[in-house]
Amino acid sequence: MYKPFRVRRHWITRYTAALVLAVVTAMGCQRQAQTDVEETGLAMPAEEIPAQVQERMAAQEAAWSQGDVEEFMALAYWPSDSLLFVGSRGLTLGYQTTLTNYKTSYPTGAAMGTLTFENLEWKRLSIDTGYLVGRWHLERGEAEDGTELEDLAGHYSLVWRWFGKEAGWLIIADHSS
Repeated sequence: MYKPFRVRRHWITRYTAALVLAVVTAMGCQRQAQTDVEETGLAMPAEEIPAQVQERMAAQEAAWSQGDVEEFMALAYWPSDSLLFVGSRGLTLGYQTTLTNYKTSYPTGAAMGTLTFENLEWKRLSIDTGYLVGRWHLERGEAEDGTELEDLAGHYSLVWRWFGKEAGWLIIADHSS
């Protein structure tokens, strides 16, 4: 004899609960993603440099050009022993070591000169990470002893990471040549 299929009440309850949980989780993820986008400034196309990155680099130009290498570093570099810097001397790890190397390489305001950046390309790597490629130029004049200092120029690739509203965007890796 044929028995009609009966849906048991506990199965309906389980399926309904699972469906409700999935919908609520998806809504929460969507809300968090929107918050992340608003906080990081990544609501723009991936190729647009976040405004805070541009502002920090402009402030870095000014600090460097005024001979303030400490402010230059504090404006945009991650203050961590894990900061990575690659330059003509090779690999440097750590904020303090990078700062010390800058001070050694550019001991005076004349040696530091006037810095300009030209950002060429931004690539968003994830919601909280971006990669910036550009050119730098140091226009230098005379040293204190009257000798002419050679202008310097090169390229950079910077990995920026979003550290939340308080710290914002900071450089976690710098390769400058």
